[in-house]
Amino acid sequence: MPDAIKERLAELKALCEKYPVEIPLDEVARYLHIKPESLRYSIMQGTCGFSALAWKRPGGKNSAYSIQTLPFYLSQVNGNI
Repeated sequence: MPDAIKERLAELKALCEKYPVEIPLDEVARYLHIKPESLRYSIMQGTCGFSALAWKRPGGKNSAYSIQTLPFYLSQVNGNI
């Protein structure tokens, strides 16, 4: 396995160990090397490629996001544990 892949897998492992239940959106964006705004838009459009939730209270101005650790991890390793 190439060293670059080993490093990325180590980053993913560290991220999941630090956030075992839910990973903050900014941390996921940092891991994916994209802007948080781009990830928010992708989640809202349903095109982010992994299971993430987004919601907005009726009449509210801000949206909230939830990226659960296990589905995110599985999406990154293609379901291989």
